Amino acid sequence: MTEEEEEFYNNLVEHNILAKIKVYPNCQHGFTHDCFEEYDEVQSKIAWNDMSLFLKEHIF
Repeated sequence: MTEEEEEFYNNLVEHNILAKIKVYPNCQHGFTHDCFEEYDEVQSKIAWNDMSLFLKEHIF
């Protein structure tokens, strides 16, 4: 995680905004999109499932 990402996360937490960080091993930005070179099918499926569960739990 970059310093900027860590700072953004800490600011959210300091303002009582729900935030969660999960790092997907050996993945780069864009790994969930099959149109990019960084695409990782296995980690992408895990990430989309994680995002769906998070939204269902906290938004819907």
